[in-house]
Amino acid sequence: MDSSTDDIVKEIPGVIRVYKNGRVQKLLATDVVPAGLDPSSGVQSKDVLLSSDKTLSARLYIPKSTNVVTRKLPLLIYYHGGAFIVATVASRIYHNFLNLIAAESNVVIVSVDYRTAPEHPVPTCFQDSWEAIKWVEQHVNQNGPEQWLNKYSDLGRVFFGGDSAVKQHCAVKQHCAVASLALYSKKKENSK
Repeated sequence: MDSSTDDIVKEIPGVIRVYKNGRVQKLLATDVVPAGLDPSSGVQSKDVLLSSDKTLSARLYIPKSTNVVTRKLPLLIYYHGGAFIVATVASRIYHNFLNLIAAESNVVIVSVDYRTAPEHPVPTCFQDSWEAIKWVEQHVNQNGPEQWLNKYSDLGRVFFGGDSAVKQHCAVKQHCAVASLALYSKKKENSK
């Protein structure tokens, strides 16, 4: 075998390596955990597909308080960091952090698992982020594809958050603001 195919052609030390043969090795935020019940907070999480072609997914979180919910909870659409290169919704650091946020803030969370570079170059991450907002919008009348959002989330109170890469997502904040207003307006319109 030609060892030159194992030559590194691009590298961000400690983050990512790209080899001559096209193989990509991500070195940061590779410790992943499954969705499920977090025993320390009582938060429940699950992974869902947002697109029929199975290219876009999210991890949903609901706090323990949903067991006795008397009113719907605010919704946080969260974008993980990682410079659009590393990390996923299953990365331990983000999973544990969002369990804490859901428990302490009493919110439902949609953590968007946008596709990352270099396998999926920019603007794929932005397109995925927008598709996730449109997926959330399907739940305005409580008849969207995901029952947790239909049952527990108040789409009149939608917030956006994240870290690191989210700074770049803010470049499309006009879209987020328009989407948020559209969700709220549609909900008010349908409640008349």
